[in-house]
Amino acid sequence: MKEKKKFQAPSTPVLMLILIIILSILTYIVPAGSFDRIEDPETGIVNIDVESFHFVDRDASNPDGPQSEGPFQMFVDIYDGLVNAADLIFLIFIGCWVAIILTETGAFTGFINAARRALKTKTALLIPGFIAVYALDGFQGEMEGLYPLIGVFIGMCIALGYDAIVGIVISAVAAVIGFNVGGISFYNTGIAQTVSGLPLFSGLGFRLIVLAITVVIWIAYTLVYCRKIKKDPSKSVVYDLDFSDIASDMSDEGAPFTWQNKISLILFVAMILWVVYACQKLGWYFSEISGLYIVLAIVLCIINKINMDQAIGYLVDSFHGMASGCLVIGMARGLNIVLTSSGMSDTIVYYLYLLVRNLPSWATASGFYFLHLLLGFIMPSASGMASTTMPIIAPVADLAGVTRQTACLAYSLGHGYAQLLWPTNSIAIICGLSKIPLGRWYKFFMPLFVILSVAICLILTFATITQWGIELQ
Repeated sequence: MKEKKKFQAPSTPVLMLILIIILSILTYIVPAGSFDRIEDPETGIVNIDVESFHFVDRDASNPDGPQSEGPFQMFVDIYDGLVNAADLIFLIFIGCWVAIILTETGAFTGFINAARRALKTKTALLIPGFIAVYALDGFQGEMEGLYPLIGVFIGMCIALGYDAIVGIVISAVAAVIGFNVGGISFYNTGIAQTVSGLPLFSGLGFRLIVLAITVVIWIAYTLVYCRKIKKDPSKSVVYDLDFSDIASDMSDEGAPFTWQNKISLILFVAMILWVVYACQKLGWYFSEISGLYIVLAIVLCIINKINMDQAIGYLVDSFHGMASGCLVIGMARGLNIVLTSSGMSDTIVYYLYLLVRNLPSWATASGFYFLHLLLGFIMPSASGMASTTMPIIAPVADLAGVTRQTACLAYSLGHGYAQLLWPTNSIAIICGLSKIPLGRWYKFFMPLFVILSVAICLILTFATITQWGIELQ
């Protein structure tokens, strides 16, 4: 009897291509719509008029209007997405170059061995430490800077007896956890509060409490998972996968921690701290961060006596290891292009808004959370979503007896967890870079997502009952 083939979930790039095809077909079914948009001359923020929604004809003779996606245009959008994401893609390539140099010189392996000796049987303490640190980093708006280092954290976790899932949770995902709450990030909370007429970064104390609650839930869930796979590695959701091509090899327990390793890591940590400061205070972005990575790579080569040919070889290795993940980044941008150029985005926003506007007061804030969670599929941009939805949501919140501060928090949490749920968002990039199939991520994340959503609804209900932030309106 012929054995039936077990279903295997498609890889992330294949899944992205399938989604692009589906959305392209939907451009012939879902009507195009539009809100009138007005730019505030003082802030530069584009607001929309909630009452101005209207349907728009897709006219091939008008290249500036919405268009249906033909078979050829679909592939043009993939190319445009890759070009549009070039700044992030090259940041990842160059940042991975630094990570490879630190790995090949033994700096990371030496550090892991030193940590093993210091912590002995308590290496699990590294897990909550990294989650808390990078969540605080994300709390102030830094979310993508850790992408080049994903392979390092995966290698470290595998060396400690865990798996690749734990590697992304304590690094890139941890930054998203902090970003979700949006404490002092202009990209989400800053724009949402400005559009809603609230003081910039007000309500920080309550947001810190929300951050603490969500981080504790993440840490507890991750530690339970770590204990399970440490006891029985076959319980790992990625047990059968090989990560040797992207994970830094830190398995040599006898590797020394030399003075060159120590200086290299000190410079590396100093660079990360400087990037956090420069992004917040000096307006640095991907080009400046990439330039700093190149400088650090050169300095590390000098310290570790790496010749030019070796250095360029490591750079080529970074391109090879990150190529698939960077393809996913470009395809995710292509998905967004399909949605916006077809005029479907505003139509979807409008009809989802109609679903929540008549909810009872106690459920309205939770409705706002789920609304933004759903909209996250078509609006991965935090600033784009805030500019589009908050002019609609703020007056609806007033009518429902929900404070605008609570509405802003519901937006940031809804958009934030969409980043970890939908394949059009950050999690597709993180899984692409880590070679973790999205299906395996969902197997780990979905039970936690249910727990988090219940906690978030309780938090938003409490904020509604106590009228958090009413004094600012």
